[in-house]
Amino acid sequence: MNRVRFEKLLFPGRDFFIAAILAIGTFSYYFANVSSLPDFLQFTKYSTAALKFLEGNLTSERALDFSPFYLFIFVIACKFLSSPVDAVLLLQSILVAITSGLLFFLLRRRFNITLSLAGCVAFLLSRSLMVYCHIFEPEVVLVFLLVLFMFVVELRGALNAFFAGMTLSLCLLTRPSFLLLALSVPIYYYLRAEGNSYKRSSILFIIPVLSGFFLIVAMGEGTFPPRLMNPGTVLYDANNPLSDGVIATYPPIFSGLLMNYPDESDYQHAIYRVVARKSTGKNLSASEVNKFWSSLAINYITDNPLKFIRFELSKLYYLGNSFRWHDIAEAYKVDAAFSGRYLPYLPFAFISSFALLGFCAVGRRWLDFFIPGVAVISQTLLMLVTYVSDRQRLSLLPCLIVFAVAGLSFLWMSRMRTIAAVAALIVCVVALSWKTELILEHTASIENDAISAEFQANAWALQSEDKTAGAAKAQAQSRALAHDYDFMQSAYIPVAKDGLAADALREFSRLRGNDAVSRYDCAVLLIEADKLPEAESLLKVLTVELNDKSEVLYQLGRIEFKRQLPVKAVQRFKEALAEAPGSPNVLAALFVLTGELTYIERLRRYFDEADVQYFLGLANMDQHNYSVAVDCFRKLHDIVPDYWSGKVLLAAALSGNGQQRESVELYSSAMSQNPNYVLFPEKIAESFRQVAENAGSGSYEEYLYGKVLHQTGNLLAAREVLQESSNNVGRQMVSQELATVNRAIEGAGSFEMRY
Repeated sequence: MNRVRFEKLLFPGRDFFIAAILAIGTFSYYFANVSSLPDFLQFTKYSTAALKFLEGNLTSERALDFSPFYLFIFVIACKFLSSPVDAVLLLQSILVAITSGLLFFLLRRRFNITLSLAGCVAFLLSRSLMVYCHIFEPEVVLVFLLVLFMFVVELRGALNAFFAGMTLSLCLLTRPSFLLLALSVPIYYYLRAEGNSYKRSSILFIIPVLSGFFLIVAMGEGTFPPRLMNPGTVLYDANNPLSDGVIATYPPIFSGLLMNYPDESDYQHAIYRVVARKSTGKNLSASEVNKFWSSLAINYITDNPLKFIRFELSKLYYLGNSFRWHDIAEAYKVDAAFSGRYLPYLPFAFISSFALLGFCAVGRRWLDFFIPGVAVISQTLLMLVTYVSDRQRLSLLPCLIVFAVAGLSFLWMSRMRTIAAVAALIVCVVALSWKTELILEHTASIENDAISAEFQANAWALQSEDKTAGAAKAQAQSRALAHDYDFMQSAYIPVAKDGLAADALREFSRLRGNDAVSRYDCAVLLIEADKLPEAESLLKVLTVELNDKSEVLYQLGRIEFKRQLPVKAVQRFKEALAEAPGSPNVLAALFVLTGELTYIERLRRYFDEADVQYFLGLANMDQHNYSVAVDCFRKLHDIVPDYWSGKVLLAAALSGNGQQRESVELYSSAMSQNPNYVLFPEKIAESFRQVAENAGSGSYEEYLYGKVLHQTGNLLAAREVLQESSNNVGRQMVSQELATVNRAIEGAGSFEMRY
């Protein structure tokens, strides 16, 4: 690479013309594509928060779950514009366009026009950038501010230093992830200084940065490190036993608790606070909540250092891999929509491979790449501590492009060494384009779960039209496609004569392939259908094929227990624990089978008390220890009383333990909260049967029993019970329920129902 004193380079008019063409072309291309997608693909987190803020319904604690500067943009748009979402979408397209022009100037300080244009084309063809230009998250604004900062900080003059400080301050108020840049800029000024000018530049730079930093600290309850955007919970997202290290992974009860907040968006941060406070029984401050969750993550890391190191190496690989790990469901849908248009894009593996070459090639010109290098190191360290989702990686894009063009320049200028460098690049690109087992499993799970949700929606639609047979078939198809079997089924939809798992298996071969994930899901369905030999033969092969071997070994342990071979079950569970030292299902199962306190102690070191009781309760239910399961689920219910699944699980455990009256009362309360799903239908129905039997024929309890039979899909028995109770209970109430049941039975046709 030819050495250039880029800070003294004056851009000719031709460069300004090229930058303007780039900006106009980028805007036209991006806005035409992102604005043409349907509104339902947009992420409403910030627009919802902005409206709540303007209505005075956004608490100060909840406000800190958001990027302050990005939320401010939405608040302004919602307050003064009639179409705020469209306005922000337009703004993001404009910012991407300006960024492409600034990036061209940034590259021209170091490279010729051809190489600079190549870097801008790579920026333009970033699929990740286009996806998040449509998704309303701060990354597009952050990319713009970061490029603007790098452009200004390399200019000489006190005013430019002050403006660079203001820009970085806005970066920190967008996402406080580039603090290392604030510390490195005075060093940069010192290293490039001519005379003592670096002192004045450093002071003028630090003033706005410190102002922004103190504002962040003040917003975060005055604590350090500041709790803005919840660093403790984010650490736990990425470093808990359920996490794969690439995207955020939440504790299992969170999805159930989210059902209580249908009008909220991205409410997991608030649930973290609710669960931490109720698990500890203390009114923890927001900072204490962050400490609570970060301590659990640190426990897991320190107990399993080798696994953490493997995790870090895996994250480093996936940081450069072409696969786009999205941590927002809407992002997958937007990505799929763009893929369906066959828009050209540059795989990330090319950028990361050339950037790696560029890092090695800058040599004596390291000062020219000091600021982009620090930005890359800063964000990389943050992602290694947390996760390497595509959204987090996007802010690195312009910096990596700078180094990628440096690598391209090295090939351009060093022809004698080109062959070796090209060979190394090819190997690197191939390696970083490889779809690993984890990627294939993740992709299959995302695709299958999306189709499963469509089948489930179709099942509900058919059920509402009294097309019972079609609804039952759609439910079985949904279950066949879902990754992992759970105990939940849709209310009012009957299952086949031999059970939902067996019905799903009949649909399986038509809907699923022969990949490892599909065969694992098939094995789990086989276990639930009591076809243990077939399940075992599948799982034994998967122990060497599937990425997560611990789950395979755990299911093999369940098979041994179902065969009443507890010693072999314990052996399998211990093998699973060796693969995944913090697996909550395995720890809970081993504690239930052996009674050894070390397992429950580890479970409590890695999880909050609500989730601990959830896992222990399920393990005891699986092993028919209903009295202990009652204690576990009662504690879970005491901690999070509005957790719907917790109520139903407790009702099912009470039924198994012979406490039918309490089971009926609790289940009735749960159904008033969410009548659309059913857990452990046989046990729930048995509780209502016994209570009705004790109350006598024609009682109100008998009517409730008939109603629950209807809800759990037991249509024929529901009709019989309701007909018997129609003479003594309010006739209109019973006749309405009976008419609904009769229509459902007619819609079943020749479908052989289980009940």
